[in-house]
Amino acid sequence: MRYRKKTVLSKIFSKNQHKKSNKLTYGIIAFIVLFLLFNSGARNLFKLFNDKRTVTNKLEKARKENELLQERLSKYQSGSGYLERAVRGELGVIGQDEIEYRMKKK
Repeated sequence: MRYRKKTVLSKIFSKNQHKKSNKLTYGIIAFIVLFLLFNSGARNLFKLFNDKRTVTNKLEKARKENELLQERLSKYQSGSGYLERAVRGELGVIGQDEIEYRMKKK
C-alpha cells in the first residue's frame, strides 16, 4: 500500500507542475503577442517586409515584360518580314500597289 501512495502523490504533484508550466507558457506567448502588437519597431518591420515583397513582385513582373520586349525587338531587327507584318496587322497599313477589300459582316 505504501508504494501505491507514493505513485498517486507523485502523479498529483506532476499534474500541478504541468498546470503551472502551461500557465507560464501561455503567459509568455501572451506577452510576446502584446509586445509585437504595441511595439512600433515591430510594426515597422512588418510593414517593411510587406513593402519588400511588393517591390520584389513588381520587379519580377518588369523583368518578364522586358524579356518579352527584347524578344520582340530582336524579331523586328532580324529583317525577316516581321516588321512589315506587324505594321500591317496593328496599324492597318497597305502597300502602294495594293487594294484593300472590306467584307460586310452578316
